[in-house]
Amino acid sequence: MPTSFTWNENTLTQHVDLSNPNISFPVVADPAWTYSYKFPTGSKNSQQARALLKKCFNCYFPVTGAPKAFPTAGQKLPLKVGVLNFECTFDKEVYNSLHMWIGFKFKATKNHIDQLGSYVNFTFQPVGGANHLLISAYVVNISFVVNNAFYRSGAIQKWTEFANKIKNG
Repeated sequence: MPTSFTWNENTLTQHVDLSNPNISFPVVADPAWTYSYKFPTGSKNSQQARALLKKCFNCYFPVTGAPKAFPTAGQKLPLKVGVLNFECTFDKEVYNSLHMWIGFKFKATKNHIDQLGSYVNFTFQPVGGANHLLISAYVVNISFVVNNAFYRSGAIQKWTEFANKIKNG
């Protein structure tokens, strides 16, 4: 359905065209968005990537505030990129021996720029016969301080750096 925005002083208003007779209520306007990226990790398979991260997490994870030790479930991570706060909690590590992948998830705290409810998943797994780092994120509501294209560009830069550190580790 058509939607538009207006900005008046300090108020952003979303206008939704409700004139369609086939409209289904309630109408939900969700500013959430997602991204997914796939990065090659060369000869490093999921077990090798896991071993590197377990040995020294912040040697490979390229975000300021990452701990040296591999995080534990529920651990708060005071992550920052520049002046932006990416504080999150480590959800848990998962492993699938049948499909040879490992993964972990960070959940945004209330202090995170993406807001509570946002998360990012990191998975090391083979795709098409090659080893990869797969990253998928759900962003509840991006701050108007950082636009979406700029945000995605920064994410690609950080996650490329992460994959390359694993590849070269």
